[in-house]
Amino acid sequence: MIAFGNRQRSAWPKAHTGAQRIAEFLLSLAPVGEGPCTIALPYDKALIAGRLGMKPESLSRAFQRLRGVGVRIKQNMASIADVKTLDDFVNKERAEVMRPPGAQRR
Repeated sequence: MIAFGNRQRSAWPKAHTGAQRIAEFLLSLAPVGEGPCTIALPYDKALIAGRLGMKPESLSRAFQRLRGVGVRIKQNMASIADVKTLDDFVNKERAEVMRPPGAQRR
């Protein structure tokens, strides 16, 4: 079991996108369920990438993708503009990943 923050995950499945894995990791550290927050990343980014089954360069690209949903990373700090928005992003990504091949997007 991987323990990050207040939540435990058995794993971050490879079927999830990199951005989704990072978003879930950040949500596991978030002290609030909605609104803005700032989180000190508890580990070096290379270690976070490894724990999430990613390469460091993939982690960097995923962080860039999360900028679109209000996540900013500066050194070892993550600022989330709205935790609920980030959670909505995770749910949307999950729906996309789980969508059967050839199914129409909504």
